[in-house]
Amino acid sequence: MAKLNYQSRGSAVQRRPTGGEATVQEFLPSLVLMGIGLVGVFAFALMHLGTRDTATVMLMLGLSVLVQVALGIGSAFLVAMMIGSSFGELRTAGVKLAGILLFCMALSLWLPMGALVVFFVYLGLLMWMFGLQVYEAVIFAIIFFVVRLAVIFLIA
Repeated sequence: MAKLNYQSRGSAVQRRPTGGEATVQEFLPSLVLMGIGLVGVFAFALMHLGTRDTATVMLMLGLSVLVQVALGIGSAFLVAMMIGSSFGELRTAGVKLAGILLFCMALSLWLPMGALVVFFVYLGLLMWMFGLQVYEAVIFAIIFFVVRLAVIFLIA
């Protein structure tokens, strides 16, 4: 499986023998975050928009997460090349990033003035899920933000 660069020194990312399959432990935290995020967004949309528009919101959320995960993986490749950090294997990195994005989206809906709180939760999740140092997570967050902003300007 393709790797998003190489393993960093002292990385918290679990290593397994070459060719090994990803374990449940690698996916479980991401899947829990995704579940919490989906339920959070669904509940918020249901409360504020009603049943008719909730399906549209969930569809748009799914499309948004797919696009953002693709941009995030591109950003991860860029950061890994720049500073020599690791984001693990491609398949697990995509799932981890989707979990982080969904959870933070839901958290931002429920904490409308809590942008700073959500930002620090986002950084903490990046550090925990990918085994990054603080500066690596900050650099990734900045580059990911710039890439997303550039895509928005290209679309508009």
